Amino acid sequence: MEPVSNDGTDLTGTERQVNPLKWRLLSKWLDFTLAVVVWGFVEYMLVWLIPAFNDVYNQFGGNLPDLTTLVIALRKVLGLFVVPGVLAGLVLFQFWRTRRVASFVAKDTKGTWDNRVMLAAVLFGTAVFLFLAIAIRMPLYGIDLDPIG
Repeated sequence: MEPVSNDGTDLTGTERQVNPLKWRLLSKWLDFTLAVVVWGFVEYMLVWLIPAFNDVYNQFGGNLPDLTTLVIALRKVLGLFVVPGVLAGLVLFQFWRTRRVASFVAKDTKGTWDNRVMLAAVLFGTAVFLFLAIAIRMPLYGIDLDPIG
């Protein structure tokens, strides 16, 4: 191990080489973490938040919008099977792509297809999260909370 100065050069004056494989591996773990966090929020909404809102809506009575009724009806299937399946698939995909990262040549600077797959998982998870948030929020505009009128 050679002594290194603060400006990134060793004490003999030559610059250190940055290992691109370490940065590529780090970026793969960062986008995987983001995808798991997004899908974790979706799972939280399906398992905990929607049932809580469903109880609140039942106390107020009245008719729920069709979108909210659909989400409440599908939440068990989505929360128990689909989202855990997506999370398990993300874990398996991450395991596979981090094991093969060492075989790539460091000259490749463009985004590879596996990065695009993980980006698609993040964007689709975000879209599902927003859809669920809108479906939960919609009935709040239709409930009359004015006790006088």
